[in-house]
Amino acid sequence: MEASPRYAKRLSDAGASDVPRVDLTAISAVELQVTLGDMDLEDAFRVTLPPSYARTSLGELLDRAFSEDEAGQRHVRASFDLRENPDLPEMYEALVDVFSGWRGGRFSLRLFVNHGPEVGRSDAVGGHLRNDRPGAKGAAGVPLLDLIIEQRYTPLDYAVRRGFWPGKQQLLDWLRASTLLYFLDKHELELRAEPAAELDRRLLPAAEYLRDMGALRPSTPTGSFEITIEGRQVLADLIAETESYLDLYDIYRDARFRDRSGPVEFGTGHGEDLRVQVYEAEGLDPLRVVFLLLLYNGTLDSYESDWREAIQREEFYDETLAPVVDRPEVEGAMMDSIIESGLTYLAERDEESAAVARRRELLARARANQGPIP
Repeated sequence: MEASPRYAKRLSDAGASDVPRVDLTAISAVELQVTLGDMDLEDAFRVTLPPSYARTSLGELLDRAFSEDEAGQRHVRASFDLRENPDLPEMYEALVDVFSGWRGGRFSLRLFVNHGPEVGRSDAVGGHLRNDRPGAKGAAGVPLLDLIIEQRYTPLDYAVRRGFWPGKQQLLDWLRASTLLYFLDKHELELRAEPAAELDRRLLPAAEYLRDMGALRPSTPTGSFEITIEGRQVLADLIAETESYLDLYDIYRDARFRDRSGPVEFGTGHGEDLRVQVYEAEGLDPLRVVFLLLLYNGTLDSYESDWREAIQREEFYDETLAPVVDRPEVEGAMMDSIIESGLTYLAERDEESAAVARRRELLARARANQGPIP
């Protein structure tokens, strides 16, 4: 028995009909319609493309339609019907970013045909065109490719793919051990070396990881793990490391810019958060930095009641570390300019702070040497 399609979206005035086969030799154009997840069809991105797009694979069509090349984008933009939908340029830019992030490994995508199956990049476009239009507004006679995209952020895969970690298991081992150390320290939670509860037994690999590095040891009197002097030093080093990131990079939380020739402003309340891209541009592991910041600002405290179970799931870290990949992306030369402006800004701020400190010191000395007022 054939499974029901995952998506069966229809416009409110569309009726059901059979799906006649499309003759690829007879078409003059193909309409592409794209929605994200459960987005309503009324909000879909639609564009009419040349018939050559119908004779490619889905991967080739998507690479051509949402190319990162400016010339390729201009070719697609020329087909926009702005009278029908004046928002098409902004919608198109957002989709270009989605596919750019997919190619860059920041997240994974699943592709579905509306009223049809899940499809892959190698599928032939012609096999998924339809002449009936249950979910499209375009002209009759133009076959429709009605795609639905599911997007999932995968920061762990991204960190491994970018070479910051040798493998996902090593990364998960470090994340779980660091999370365990955090909760044992900040919340003074107890974990016995031979626990009775299943959830606690599942924490033993992380505890053994910390024991092997000298950060934990079983306490003879209590039978529970305790943080060692070396473990306290690990925590202190992590705090110092995190505060160095705050000192150097927190200004990029709010960076406002237009182009390379214009000024870059910081702290206006109207800029973009570019910290993660700056970390990576500076050669840092963005996942490590973001994770340490989450520990530092207490974000994980909201999981105090169920953290034992949560940290066993890879999805927990994909969700909490989503900012590693769910972020703005600025082209390289512009990013270099932003970073340079930030360094100048910090130097000027530090110089001003030093000057203020000197003035305060001189004022304090003057007041100390001042005699009583007659």
